[in-house]
Amino acid sequence: MRSVIPAVVPRTLLVVVVAILRIPRVYPAATQCAQRPHRNYSAHPIIILSPDYGPSQFRRLWDCPVPCVLSGDLKSWPRADAWLERLPAKKHAQPARRPNKACPLQQFVLLSQESEVHFPLLKHEAARAKGFDIVASTNPASDVPLSYAARFKLDFLDPPLPWGNKTKAAAAFVSNCGAKNSRLELLAALIAAGLKVNSFGKCLHNANAGSTRAAKMQELKRHLFSLSFENSNVHGYVTEKYYQSLVAGSVPVYLGAPDIARFSPTADLGESVVVVPEKGSIAGRAAQVAKVLAVLAKDQRAYERLLAWKQRPAGLGGTPLGQLLEAEARGGGSNCRLCAAVRAKIGAGLRAAPQGKASTAHGAHGAHGAHGAHGMTGEPSMKLPSALPAGGGLLLATAMAPVVPAARSRRGPSRK
Repeated sequence: MRSVIPAVVPRTLLVVVVAILRIPRVYPAATQCAQRPHRNYSAHPIIILSPDYGPSQFRRLWDCPVPCVLSGDLKSWPRADAWLERLPAKKHAQPARRPNKACPLQQFVLLSQESEVHFPLLKHEAARAKGFDIVASTNPASDVPLSYAARFKLDFLDPPLPWGNKTKAAAAFVSNCGAKNSRLELLAALIAAGLKVNSFGKCLHNANAGSTRAAKMQELKRHLFSLSFENSNVHGYVTEKYYQSLVAGSVPVYLGAPDIARFSPTADLGESVVVVPEKGSIAGRAAQVAKVLAVLAKDQRAYERLLAWKQRPAGLGGTPLGQLLEAEARGGGSNCRLCAAVRAKIGAGLRAAPQGKASTAHGAHGAHGAHGAHGMTGEPSMKLPSALPAGGGLLLATAMAPVVPAARSRRGPSRK
C-alpha cells in the first residue's frame, strides 16, 4: 500500500492542476462599451477578434505603441473593439460569419495582400458598401497599407553569387495561368524571342525546382535574371516575386505595379531593375526586353552595376525601399499599425458622437438584435490578467451567444 500512495497522489494532483488550468477565464460582461472616453489602454487594450485564430488562441502584442490583443475567442465579441476578416480566408479559419455590432464604435476590418483586380471587395467603395470600416491592403491609399517587404524577414544586402557562378539566364515562377495583365503571353513571347527561360511554375512549365522557399532562392541565385511578373498591374501590389529576386541577387525583370519605383533599392529604378515597357504589342515589348537582357548577359560590368547597390556602405539608407522598411519598423509592424488604426477610428468616433452615446451598448433589440447587449452586466470592458503570455493558450470565454456559422466561406484559390 505504501508503494501505491506516492505514485497515486502526484498523479491526482497533476489531474487537479491540469483541470484548474483548463477552466475558462470568465470576465464579467459590460453595460457600457469598451470604446469610451478616458479609457486606460494599458489595463484595457484594443481587442481584435478574427476567425483566423483558433477559439483558444490569445496573443498580446507587447511591443506595439498601442496596447493590443489578437484573439480567436469569437464569443467575446460584445466586449471587443474590432472584427477582422482576411480575404481569402485561411484554410484553418473558424467557420464564422461577421456578427452585428454590439456597440456603435466597434470596427469591421478587411485585410488582404491580394490584388484588387482579383478581389474587387478590397476597393474602398466596395468595402464600405459591405460595412467594413477599415481596409488593410497593399493599396497605398488603404487605411493600413501593407507591404510584402515586411512580411518576410529578408536580407536584401545578402551578396549575390559571382558572375561566373551564374550559369543560367532567366527564371520564372508563375502558377496562376489566369492573370489579368497578359503576363503568360509575355513570357511565351520572350521564349519565342530567344530568351532561355527556366519556368518552374505550373504555367509554361519546363523546369523543376524544390518545393521549399530555400530551394527557390537557390535557383534564383544561379540565374542572371528573374522574371518577376505580377498577376495584375495595381498600385502597391508588389509581391515576393520581386523581393526574393532582390535578395537572391538575380536582377528583376518586372511587370506589375505602375509605382514600382516606390519599392526600389536604388534612387534610380533603372540602376537595379529592368522594367517591362507598358505600351506596345506583346511581341514588341518582349523583343525590347530580350534585346536588353542579351546585352547585359554578355557585359559583366554593365550587369554588375545593377547589383552594386548591395555593396553600398549605407545599405538601403535613403532609398525608396529603405524608407519603406524604416517606416514599417517605426510603426511596429502591420499588426501594430492595424491596432493603431482601430484606436484612431474609435477616437474619431468618440469626438464626433454626442456625449455618452458612443460608449453605450446597444439594447437587446438594438443593432439588429443578434449580437446586442443581452446579459451584459458588470465592468465596462474585458479585464485582462496582469501577466499574459506572448502567444496562444489563454481562453477568453464568455457566456455570450456564439457567432452564427457561415453559410459559405470567402476562401479562394491562390492568385500568385
